[in-house]
Amino acid sequence: DSVVMGGCVIEADAVVSYSILDTNVKVGAGAVVGGAKGDEAGVAVIGDSEIIAPGQTVGAGEMIPDVRK
Repeated sequence: DSVVMGGCVIEADAVVSYSILDTNVKVGAGAVVGGAKGDEAGVAVIGDSEIIAPGQTVGAGEMIPDVRK
C-alpha cells in the first residue's frame, strides 16, 4: 500500500503505510510513517535521502522535507 524507491531501509518494528518514500530513505526502528487507507489527509511523502528517527511518527499527509512552506 506504499511506494518505496530503491535504496530505502526500513528497520525492525517500523510501520510504513499509504506513503511514498523516495530513494535512499531510512526509517528508524519503531517509527511510524503514514496513515490509514482513505485518510482524508492523504499520503505521507518522504523526500530523497531523508532519515526518519527511531520512534518518530510522520502522519498522513505530511511531507519531509515540507516543501509547502
